[in-house]
Amino acid sequence: MNNSIKYKVFKDKKIVEMTFKEYNKLQKNVKNEYNSLNEVIIGNFNGLKNVNYDDKKNWVSFETQDSKKILIHYMNPKNSGIEDNQAKRLALKSQHLVTGYQIYYVGLMKIGLNNLYILSPIVNKNIERYIASSKAKKGGSYSSYWIGFSDIEKCIMGDIDVTDSDNNLLTVHLDKLVKRLFEHIKQNEVSKEEEILDIFNDILFNEITLEQNVMDFNYDLSVDKVNKNKLIRNTALVEEVLKELQICALCNKESTFPSKKHNGLNYFEVHHFIPYNYKTQKKFVKTLDSKQNLVALCPECHKGIHLSEKEFQKSMVIKLGNLVVNDNFKKIYPEYNIEKIIKIYSELYKQEGDRDYD
Repeated sequence: MNNSIKYKVFKDKKIVEMTFKEYNKLQKNVKNEYNSLNEVIIGNFNGLKNVNYDDKKNWVSFETQDSKKILIHYMNPKNSGIEDNQAKRLALKSQHLVTGYQIYYVGLMKIGLNNLYILSPIVNKNIERYIASSKAKKGGSYSSYWIGFSDIEKCIMGDIDVTDSDNNLLTVHLDKLVKRLFEHIKQNEVSKEEEILDIFNDILFNEITLEQNVMDFNYDLSVDKVNKNKLIRNTALVEEVLKELQICALCNKESTFPSKKHNGLNYFEVHHFIPYNYKTQKKFVKTLDSKQNLVALCPECHKGIHLSEKEFQKSMVIKLGNLVVNDNFKKIYPEYNIEKIIKIYSELYKQEGDRDYD
């Protein structure tokens, strides 16, 4: 962890900047409060059965009166680890996933004399996606549950509860966290018959077949019949990516505005990390119109990576590459070279105006 990077954090209703070590020092005694936090949560539910609390691994499991199995992980929100990214995160771990349980994260962050409590919705799908990701073994874009800095700021500075589009709760009032948790448990259900893919088989599957799932580029099927220099995009793939990636890969913004075209999903734009055009595609055997080469960006970041000045654009391309490129990506695109990609961006978009881009 780069200790020279400073992150914005809150202390006694003031925004201050702290290094990684300074932030950790502020959060040092958070784990000591998990016991009392757990007692409050468990004490507010009636008729619980099979209550198990692990004060070393910081989780509690129990069964409700209507036989719902609940697993809660108590966590310390971390900084993003990315310069100029002030969002906080709760780290996803494959061992958090237990079949048949509704799984929640409860974050506790010291903000001076008081605490900020963060309640996630059910994170089962988040963890499954992380496990299935080709980046699971070394962390990656799916390895965290993100909390936007602006939401944290509104909650702390305005002393209000903030609920974003994912229905997570940020509050300084512990009783409100307990109430929301009760509502979540009552409303949701995880099928007892739901089978989770074996972690190791899933990772192995990704390593072996991911390359095979990306087709070789086919000129006849991909070129626009009117404009021979324009390639046809897989619109179904675009829809799939937009549904799965409701977060900007560059700035981690989770909320934009409801999209008319995509049934009220937050509006994001799909971007090919390696630009998808005929001149670039000729350099690669596999099609660049693949899920592995697609990311979701907010409108501002999408325009930025196309239209910003050279050095700023370069920094965005490098940052995006660090998120997208892994061993499987390199197997699919052995021709990949970051310096060549930076050059492609610089040449392709140096005179770009308001034309459509991807």
